[in-house]
Amino acid sequence: MCIRDRYQRRVHGEFDFQVPPRKMRCFGEMFPSNTLVVAETISSSDNYVVRVFNSTGDLLLKRQNDTHIKLSFTTYDEGTYEFCVGSREKDNIINVEFTLKTGVEAKDYTKLAQKHDFKPIEVQIKKMEDLLKSIQMEMKFIVKNEEIRLHDSDSIPTKIMTYSIVTLVVLSILAFVQMRYLKSFFRHKKLI
Repeated sequence: MCIRDRYQRRVHGEFDFQVPPRKMRCFGEMFPSNTLVVAETISSSDNYVVRVFNSTGDLLLKRQNDTHIKLSFTTYDEGTYEFCVGSREKDNIINVEFTLKTGVEAKDYTKLAQKHDFKPIEVQIKKMEDLLKSIQMEMKFIVKNEEIRLHDSDSIPTKIMTYSIVTLVVLSILAFVQMRYLKSFFRHKKLI
């Protein structure tokens, strides 16, 4: 049974880390929809598993038992995708090199050049077109997330004001009830 250690760290690029025996390390990254993602792990052992979870927490991909694992997928919805590397070793720490590429840098343009018989300059133009489309998608994603956060931050003062007014009314009613009860109690005991 593997125990999960969660990190909310952005993982774009390349980095190294260690996975203790029988543990799992998870890293998350936010992606817009329809983004090509290529993740690659190189490990000191083949006794480990790589899992990718989509933004709703469902298992998207799983690969295991290889020192070099390469995963690729296209995101179908926007959100945070989680990459988990779990050790199946009983005693040894596993060293893992993790690489993540998205969008234009993940796409293999050599096959495109061979398929369409493109010259090197045409391949560069195609890369630039794809890069511009990727930037547009990313900007739309950022603007949409900003609008959601702005809406959330705008609704917070209203919620706080409503809560404060309700609390004030409830406390006033309790004070009134308490005063009436104490008044009747003291009258009954003939102290007033």
